[in-house]
Order: sequence, then C-alpha cells, then structure tokens
Amino acid sequence: MATQQSFFSLAISGRKLRAEKFLNQMTDIIPWQRLIDKIEPFYPNGTSDYGGRKVTDLLLIFKIHLLQQWFGLSDPAMEDAIYDRISFQKFLNIDIGIDNVPDETVILRFRHLLEKHNLSSIIFNEVNSYLEENDLLLKEGTITDAFPINDGISISQSHPEHYQYQYQYLRIFENLFYHIDN
Repeated sequence: MATQQSFFSLAISGRKLRAEKFLNQMTDIIPWQRLIDKIEPFYPNGTSDYGGRKVTDLLLIFKIHLLQQWFGLSDPAMEDAIYDRISFQKFLNIDIGIDNVPDETVILRFRHLLEKHNLSSIIFNEVNSYLEENDLLLKEGTITDAFPINDGISISQSHPEHYQYQYQYLRIFENLFYHIDN
C-alpha cells in the first residue's frame, strides 16, 4: 500500500528540499563574521535593557532576521516558523527541545535596532565589498530559483513602512544568490 511520506520521513530520508538547499548555500557564502562585526557595536550584551532574560546570541537573531526577510514572514509568523520548519532549525543551528527560541518581541526589537542605526545600508556595503574581493560572478534572473517571491509579501497591515525595509533586504542579498540546480 503506497502512502504519502510524512514531513518527518522526508527530513530523515536525506532528501533536501529547495529551501534547505538555498539555506545551505547561504550558510556557505555569507560573510557572517564581517556582518556581525558591523552590528555588534550597537547590540546589547549581557542582559536585556528591558530586564529579565539574557540577550539573544547576535548571530542567531541576525540569521532569524534574514530568514524573516527572505521568506516574507511577520514577527509572529517567524517565531512559529522556527518551531515548524526543520530547515530553519538547521540553518539556525538550534534544537528547539533544548535551546531558547526568541519570541516575536525579540525579533521585532532586533529589526528596530537595525532600523535605528541604519545598519541595513552598512550590511549592504559590506556584502558588496565581500563580493568584489572574492570575484563572485552573478547570474541574471536566478533569484526566483533561490526562493519564492510574490507580490503579496507578508507584511503587517499596521506597518506598511516595513515594505521598503524588506525590499531593501531583498536587494542586499540579491547579489549573493546564484543558480540553484534542482
């Protein structure tokens, strides 16, 4: 009797889905430390300014932010997706049974930190410098193979100003994408 495979079966079968291939390639080509070095002077260390819990690891929250931009997710949807998507958990290098997952408020505050200090343009310049230094050649028109883009990007109706910010991030990493063979 033939049955459809469960998501768990796919995860353990070794078959990599398109999103996981894309995220593996991003892990390999993004100059993580260079980008973290640009954000770190503005990022709190120790405990949060809001008291209580420890500040989220900068690389983790930055990767979450990129996932949010690449996949067009709102803050609450991003939090849910971390719990729901194995490919996101692998990209973030977290075990949701052990590690603390940042909630939507932490995700929102990080985005606001980037906006407040105009860090998206700094990151954009750093990525372009990295590409030039490494003579990375780009192929035209392959971004649609990297991840789905549609006109209905999920942006909160109450925050239409985030569209421009999200578009800017798509442009930042558009230069990093290269053709992903199916």
